[in-house]
Amino acid sequence: MPLYRYLRDGGIPREALLVLHQAGAHDVTAILSVLDNFPSLAEAGLLDAAEISSALYASGDPAVERYTEYAEQYRKLPPHEFGATAPVAAYWQEGDLVPLELDGTTARASLDGEVDVGIDRCGDWPVRSQGQRGTCVVHAVTALYEHALCKAGQGAVDLSEQFLQWAIKMNGDRWPTREGTSCADALAALTNRGICLESEWPYNPVPLVGNPSQGDAANPSLSAKFDASRRRVAGHNHVAGARSGNAAPILALLRKGCPVAVSVPVFHDALSSRDNWNMPGGERFGAVMNPPPRSVVSGGHAVLLVGYVPNPLDLLGGTFIFRNSWSAAWGYELPSPGQLAPRPGYGEISATYIDRHLWEYATL
Repeated sequence: MPLYRYLRDGGIPREALLVLHQAGAHDVTAILSVLDNFPSLAEAGLLDAAEISSALYASGDPAVERYTEYAEQYRKLPPHEFGATAPVAAYWQEGDLVPLELDGTTARASLDGEVDVGIDRCGDWPVRSQGQRGTCVVHAVTALYEHALCKAGQGAVDLSEQFLQWAIKMNGDRWPTREGTSCADALAALTNRGICLESEWPYNPVPLVGNPSQGDAANPSLSAKFDASRRRVAGHNHVAGARSGNAAPILALLRKGCPVAVSVPVFHDALSSRDNWNMPGGERFGAVMNPPPRSVVSGGHAVLLVGYVPNPLDLLGGTFIFRNSWSAAWGYELPSPGQLAPRPGYGEISATYIDRHLWEYATL
């Protein structure tokens, strides 16, 4: 990696570069994002943030100036919401700390060949926005079903995330007082209650205090319930994430043309209000950071995997492409040279992240 060679030749210790590599920080934007948003790394003496920043600024790379200009604006933005919850038996639980791995010997897997499940065949299929609510799972599973209907020849169908959120809570998940849920509970609700069209019950991006389902005497209407009964899922595949080895079976599903809904833990820095998803590189390019060492599990996020691109910079050799639920304002500079996600609203997550930090995945 030319950038790492430049930093090493400038006196940056190998151990500090391995820390950045573990975080998946291989370009100027990613490295500066890690230094700014994960101050615990410098606090613990794992790297010298000032030294690395000075070396990057001295390089004259125009990406440094662009990052500096954008970072000032980014700090004023509120973080995006999540909503995925950890399964009981998941390896990564709330509060778990990411260990430091300085040997750089993470096992590689055979993950070759580009994959695209065909998001373009659905025509006008805009990325949705979960807004201020913790409903990422609902959006990921709804998108999964929308793609299945499109693949079956029904074209672009706009389904009601709001109805599925209500159905999950009425069906009885483990978090009745919270908006968040799991892919398993979303699939159970789709099987038992179905899902109606968006026009029957439009999504409200604003939470209602004390009412995570947003159901009331008038909602869902009888018409919405009847419409939903026509779209019950007859069968699905749900798998709990293992401690490792998750990337290969998911890639096999994508190769069959099946998008995959996944939920993963989100990692925060103990000294920062940011996390590895709410980063400048994500806002601009849809790029998600690997969990840096010493970061802590705090919540989770769900997205729909729709493709895969070989990437020699990743420890496992590849990057998954996903559809997010933070509107097309996220990843707004896409497509962009050097970035792998195809368009605004979509993003990229490393095969290593999916392989080693997966809570669950689902297909239809």
